[in-house]
Amino acid sequence: MLILASQSPTRKRLLNQAGVSFETLSATIDERETEKSLPSQNPSDVALHLAQTKAQAISRNHPKAYVIGADQLLTCNGKRYHKPASSEAAREQMIALRGQTHELNTAICVIQNNQCLMSYVAVPKLTMRAFSDSFLQRYIDAQSPDVLLSPGGYRYEEYGIQLFDQVEGDMHSILGLPMLPLLAFLRSKDLLPS
Repeated sequence: MLILASQSPTRKRLLNQAGVSFETLSATIDERETEKSLPSQNPSDVALHLAQTKAQAISRNHPKAYVIGADQLLTCNGKRYHKPASSEAAREQMIALRGQTHELNTAICVIQNNQCLMSYVAVPKLTMRAFSDSFLQRYIDAQSPDVLLSPGGYRYEEYGIQLFDQVEGDMHSILGLPMLPLLAFLRSKDLLPS
């Protein structure tokens, strides 16, 4: 059995599109409190720890299942950004990111019986263009409430692509689930045909 420890519609869509059979269960953890308690504040370490914590929370009740945990942490100029709480917060985040290059620390892991069998962190770099305030408002009006679903407040896979000048990294990692290393692991465990 394969479980995705997330209710993210984007992560579910990516797995479905790849033909992976799985169930979803949401891990209820206080991400900000968990983040504060970590000795390492390196963004990749934090994202991986959060992914593992989510997967372990599900694994405790489903020890035989392979549980996929994932997390994404956006950093720009030493500052962390999380999912915005409102459209106004999304607007403020995108103004701060405008004309800047930010990183998406995208972590995944697979846990079985509370043991981490696989972990991976991708760090795509995205540069937002110097868009106008009026374009930003049109974007937020068109995309609300979806701007609340991702760190940074954008949906890169849709209209949000227009916010960017340059991108380094694969699309799946930008969307929150590095698929190639995950699929390779699932094949190695005969969870997918090889």
